[in-house]
Amino acid sequence: MTDHTNHSSDVPIFVDQGIDVVFFNWRGIFAPGGLDQAEASRLEKQLTQLTASDAWQQQLARYGWQPLFLPGVEFITYLEAQENRLAKVMGELGLIK
Repeated sequence: MTDHTNHSSDVPIFVDQGIDVVFFNWRGIFAPGGLDQAEASRLEKQLTQLTASDAWQQQLARYGWQPLFLPGVEFITYLEAQENRLAKVMGELGLIK
């Protein structure tokens, strides 16, 4: 079995099974639908400031997280791409139809 960081199971990972794919565990903050543009902009500004803070940078380092801040439409586009990618891989594995 190939040595992979944080892999402690006896179950072979995808790469060891010849499937060239990597999944990321990402997190997101979602606001309720129907938010007006002023409120959405205010929240986006707050989150942008948060991601630049020393406290957030310390948490990234503490947990070994990779920074990936995608505000607004960028996050929506990312989510759509992730959904399509996951559906494709799961379909190829025979886990969904």
